[in-house]
Amino acid sequence: MNQSNINARLKKHNRNVFLVIIVWTTILIVSLAWNYYHEHRQMYEMASKKARVVFYKDIAFRNWVTMHGGVYVPQTESTLPNKYLDHIADRDIITPSGKKLTLMNPAYAIRQIMEHFNEFYGIESRLTSLNPVNPRNEPDEWERKALISFKNGSDEFFEVIQTKEGGQVRLMRPFFTKEGCLKCHAEQGCKVGHVRGGISITVKLAPYNESAHATIRTLTLSHMVIWVFGLAAIIFHRTRLRLTERMQTESELKKFQHIISATDDLMSFIDQNYIYRAVNTAYFNAFRKTSQDIIGHSVADLLGIDVFEDAIKENLDRCLNGENIHYQEWFDLPGLGRRFMKVTYYPFLESAQSISGVVVCVNDITESKKTEKELLSYRDQLQELVDTRTMELQQALAESHDQKIASLNMALDFEDLNKNLQSEIDVRKKSENALRESEQRLSSFMAAATDGFILFDSELNYILINNAALEIIQMDRKDIIGRNLTDIVPDIRETGRYDIYKKVIKTGEPFFISNLVPHPKFGYLNLEVKAFKVGDGLGCIFMDITERKQTEEALHEAKEAADKANQAKSAFLANMTHELRTPMNAILGFSQLMQRDPAITPEQRKTLGIINRSGEHLLGLINDVLEISKIESRRITLNPVTFDLPAMLHDLGTMFKVRTDAKDLLIDLEGISSLPRYILADQGKLRQILINLLGNASKFTNKGGIVARCSAEANRACELRLVIEIEDTGVGMAKEELELLFHAF
Repeated sequence: MNQSNINARLKKHNRNVFLVIIVWTTILIVSLAWNYYHEHRQMYEMASKKARVVFYKDIAFRNWVTMHGGVYVPQTESTLPNKYLDHIADRDIITPSGKKLTLMNPAYAIRQIMEHFNEFYGIESRLTSLNPVNPRNEPDEWERKALISFKNGSDEFFEVIQTKEGGQVRLMRPFFTKEGCLKCHAEQGCKVGHVRGGISITVKLAPYNESAHATIRTLTLSHMVIWVFGLAAIIFHRTRLRLTERMQTESELKKFQHIISATDDLMSFIDQNYIYRAVNTAYFNAFRKTSQDIIGHSVADLLGIDVFEDAIKENLDRCLNGENIHYQEWFDLPGLGRRFMKVTYYPFLESAQSISGVVVCVNDITESKKTEKELLSYRDQLQELVDTRTMELQQALAESHDQKIASLNMALDFEDLNKNLQSEIDVRKKSENALRESEQRLSSFMAAATDGFILFDSELNYILINNAALEIIQMDRKDIIGRNLTDIVPDIRETGRYDIYKKVIKTGEPFFISNLVPHPKFGYLNLEVKAFKVGDGLGCIFMDITERKQTEEALHEAKEAADKANQAKSAFLANMTHELRTPMNAILGFSQLMQRDPAITPEQRKTLGIINRSGEHLLGLINDVLEISKIESRRITLNPVTFDLPAMLHDLGTMFKVRTDAKDLLIDLEGISSLPRYILADQGKLRQILINLLGNASKFTNKGGIVARCSAEANRACELRLVIEIEDTGVGMAKEELELLFHAF
């Protein structure tokens, strides 16, 4: 790990801070959007309530006029006798003073009020019918649809219509025939209780839009102020934490780089995507590459896609699943040539015991492999020499015996016998010379070997030991050769190693072990021992792996440093939310104090109420951010409160009905009536879980609907088992995704 790695970690930290800023900005945007939606929804509700108030006022006026059988008013140019009341005998009358009066029915009176005084109302109201007496009461297209729905049993027709002037709310309800209506409409066949037509109310939204836009401007300004406060707190903590972490990181990385650079083993760290994240100097030299050529690149880029797929990927995958991998293989390295390497893969565990990568340790054991190969070759040569010499001696003895008998039979031919004996002596000398040369070559090879080698006979007596082994055990050769293993290592039987070595001699199966042994010069050494059968005896090769163990300990220390950095991130989130709550509480406090001021206007009180509600909503979102840091640090807590469960579920249903209506989906809450009214639970977490589930259902469902089934059963005296199932007709989940259902993100 070098300076580029330090910069990479700092960049990652900057990305985390940037992510926090994005989350904070998103929270503010979502809050502003929610308030915008709430304000428009409130505007539509106010307009619809106004339309219903006008409807009932209209009904009251009509009933009053009908109750009195109509109203007589003076005849004027604007108030002429109603020609549709010609069948009424006393439609027109003259007062004793000579003043002409005409009868006005409810429809005539309401129509005249709307024509002359509409500017005072800002609302249009009229009576219409599919079979009107007056053509001026002919329904328009929207009213015709409403009247047809009344015939089908509907009791109200409501719609928000967008127009260039700002939109309008239209409401229409059926108008039923009463006894007083028959005075004017009996000739049409109307009967008491029948639907005579409908009263249409039209409310223009322009005034409401102006009020909503003023409120939205206030909300936008307040959200911008809150966003600036939060951004300042994030930047402050980011600067302070970045300076501290940078100094700690540089110190730890220098220490780690110094440790792994001191070993000759090839060390590297590979993440879950098979990307190199750290390598030591020996690794660079072996491949004749720089850090920029390796770090950040994949294993396939460095070693080739064929080598990666055939020999490495499977082992990496096994290690990422938690398995330690050990194997030995020949490698062609650009900087070292063809070398025999011992490769070890260790899974790298995070603080949550999750595997984030693989630590690869490659140890060059070429010399040990060559030593082993030479020993096996010499063993075979010695065995071949012994077998050859045995056969030659047997043949020589047989020939000598035959010759002796022949000599006796032929009067003891001593000259031939001497020749045969001389030949036998020559052959024996040649065998002894060949054996001596083989032993000299073996001794020279063992003296040059860097790994320790010891050769035992079948009873575990020392036969041969090289200089490297003597250096490790700190003894003289003359004090070892010929003695038994139990004399040199008295506790060998107690450890069970003696029986293991005897088993290797008997079965021929090699044995591997690594352990910590005392050393008079270095304190303790980590040795890796390989025992194998040689002829009728035992051969042992052992290597000093102390540096490799020290490197592994350094990696463990680096892991602990990473855990501390993760804890620092959680502390940052906790501190950030604390700093955000401080200005937030100040805003809420001042808004509540201002609401108590009796001098403020109703409009200002309404605006302060909006700011207060928005601030409380934002405070809840900030607490959610704090909850995330608690989850990461495994310190999540429950906050049980008593709350109205059916009311919360109805509130969620109302919230998501807007989304489902926009996509023509059906949303249904089943079983709410069977639930208890009040329960003790963590309302915030339960509400968040249901919002996530319903949000996913509405997001991935394009047709059909969503059903939430609720049930509860008592499993103890005072405990309740609440079951809420969310079912939708969306795309569902693939089988391979089900295993990731409860994983993070």
